[in-house]
Amino acid sequence: GMEIAFDAFRRERVTRSYVPGRAFGGAFFDFFSRTSAHENGFSPRVRTEFSLGQTVHGLVFGFDESRWRYRNISNGVANDTVLESAAFDAFSGTDETGSQRNRAWYLKDETGIGESIRLSAGLRRENARVEMSQPFSSGLGQNYAYATERSVVGRELGARYLVGAGWTLFAHGGHSFRIANVDE
Repeated sequence: GMEIAFDAFRRERVTRSYVPGRAFGGAFFDFFSRTSAHENGFSPRVRTEFSLGQTVHGLVFGFDESRWRYRNISNGVANDTVLESAAFDAFSGTDETGSQRNRAWYLKDETGIGESIRLSAGLRRENARVEMSQPFSSGLGQNYAYATERSVVGRELGARYLVGAGWTLFAHGGHSFRIANVDE
């Protein structure tokens, strides 16, 4: 038979921080920041089982996509006045934004040979594109913006052998990865 599944998700994280009193250039600054990250994604997959001779296969093919939006705003308070985004202090104001798109496909086969042997093999390829920018409000800092893209591949192989009387031999090996999120 065949099974089709679809997952969709949304995650939001907002962090606010306050650091009191930093002396800088003869002035006293309190530091505020607000960081937000939003992720949306979906993951369709298909699973099917079929037999070839004495082998039974469980094959899974899937696709994952997620998109992140990120923003980090920080500024200072000097002389009891909040420095708004248009008037950031040269040393304490930032407005960093970013986005990330991850796309991956994967394939896994679990094969049974007779009653006592199980083999598994899997492959996953993921591509991530990250864009970041941070304008500074004065000549003391430099604006920066960049985009980067990378692809990684993960794989696994495994085997199980049922020896008997509740005993099983197991071997598994692979190469895995984790791509950092835009806010990390």
